[in-house]
Amino acid sequence: MKADKQEKNTPTYDELKLPNYQNSRVVAKVGDIELNVSDAVIAAVLSGLNVMLVGDTGTGKTQLVSDIYNNYFGGNANGIWFKARPDTEIADVFSRLNREAASKELNKAAVEKLIFCVDEVNRGPGPTQDQFMGLGDGTIESPDGLQYTLGRDGYSILIATANIGNGDFTGTWDLDRALLNRLHVTIDVDFFDKTFDDEISVNKEGGADPKVRIAEHRNLTEKVIAAFKEIDRLVEEPGLESEIVLMYLGVGLKHCAQQGQKTRVWPYHCQECSHTGGLCEKIKAATPRTRRAVLKYAAGLQYLAQLKAKSEKKDIGKVDAFDLVFTAFELSAAYHGNLNPHILQGDYGEENARMMEDVVKDMRKEFEEMKFYISTSLEYLKENNEIVTQFVHTGEGCYPAVESFFDTLAAQKKYEGGGKKLMEEITGKSEIQKPYEDSGFSWFPQLLERYLKPEAPKK
Repeated sequence: MKADKQEKNTPTYDELKLPNYQNSRVVAKVGDIELNVSDAVIAAVLSGLNVMLVGDTGTGKTQLVSDIYNNYFGGNANGIWFKARPDTEIADVFSRLNREAASKELNKAAVEKLIFCVDEVNRGPGPTQDQFMGLGDGTIESPDGLQYTLGRDGYSILIATANIGNGDFTGTWDLDRALLNRLHVTIDVDFFDKTFDDEISVNKEGGADPKVRIAEHRNLTEKVIAAFKEIDRLVEEPGLESEIVLMYLGVGLKHCAQQGQKTRVWPYHCQECSHTGGLCEKIKAATPRTRRAVLKYAAGLQYLAQLKAKSEKKDIGKVDAFDLVFTAFELSAAYHGNLNPHILQGDYGEENARMMEDVVKDMRKEFEEMKFYISTSLEYLKENNEIVTQFVHTGEGCYPAVESFFDTLAAQKKYEGGGKKLMEEITGKSEIQKPYEDSGFSWFPQLLERYLKPEAPKK
C-alpha cells in the first residue's frame, strides 16, 4: 500500500513539461539522458533549491517562472508574486492588522505558501534586496520579532529574475553577493540560447501575443513535495565519489600554486606569478552553502533524468558521480562570487556562464589527470581497507607503492623473494610519485582516513 501511494505521488516527466516556455538547448548529460534548459530549472524546483534566471529582456525569464508558479503550484493558491521596486515592502504581505488589538500580527496563510517569485529582483536597491534574503533562507520574522519557517513539509523556494547587461538597463542595481549565494541555481538564458527549432516555433507562440501567457492553474504540490523528499533521501548517502568532488570544490580550490593557500580577497600577486593563466588564478573555493546546493542539485538532475528516461522508454545508463557533481557546479554557481572578477571583466566581458564553462573544463582536466591515482586509492580503500598515497612509475606502468600490491604481483610473476623484496627492488630503481602533496589534492589522504574501517580487536 505504501509503495502504491509513493508511485501515485511520483510526478511523471510529461506532467512536468512547461506549458508555454520552450528552450530545448541541451545543457547537461546524465548517463545517457540529455537535459535541456527547461529540465535544468525543473530539477532545481523539485530539489527545493532557489533559482535565479538572468538574461536580456524579452528572453522568456518571466514566462518560465510564470509557468512554474501557475502550472505546478496553482498560482496564488500556493505562492506569492513580487515585482521588485524601490518601495517594495514584503513585511506587508506577511503581516495583517488585528483591529481589536490595534496591532500587526503574523499572516500565517502567507507563511505557508510554497513558492515566492521576485520578478526583476535587481530593480530594487540594496535595502529592498535585503528583504528577499529571508525568503532565500526559508524564514520570515513576525511583527513581534519571532522567526518562522516558510512553506510546508520542509519545502519552500524563491525564484527570481534579473536583467543583467553591462549597463544596458537603467533603473537597476548591482546584486548583493549574499543574496546571489542564496539563489542556489542561476541559469543564464542568454548563454544557453534557444535552438533553431525553438526560434522558429516561438514566432507564433500564443497567437503571436508578446505578453506573458498565464498557464492553466494546476496544483502539483503533493507530487513536487514527494519528489523533494525523495531527492532529500538520495543526498543522505551521496557516496565517496561525490564527496571527493565537493571537497575539491571547497578545499582543493583554496590551493595557491605560489602562496600555498588563497586569501579571502583575490591576491594581486597572481599577475607576477609564474603560474599565471592557471586554474588557481581563475576561481576560489566554493562556500559550504554552495557545496550543499551543488550536492542537492546533482541529485535533482539525476532524479529528473530518471523520470525522462522512463518517459522516453530508455535506460538512464551509467551515471559518473564525478562528472555529475561538476555538471551541477557548472550550471548552478556561476554567480556565487567564486570567479576572479578581474578576469571575468577583462577577458569575458562579465559573461559569468561563459567563464564558468571554461573554468570547469580546466577543473575537469586537472581532475582527470589525477583520476588514476584517486580511483586506485579508492579501490584499495574499499577492497583492502588500506590507504595508498604513493605510486611507483616503471617502464611497464604505474603501480601503488604498497606491499599488498607487490605480494599479488610477486605471486603472479612467481617471484621467489616475495612481495616485500620485489617492492624494494622496483622502488629502488624507479621514481616514486606523491601526487597528493603540494597540490589541490593535499586533503585527499585525510578524507580517506575517515573511511577506514576500524580493525577488529584481537582475541
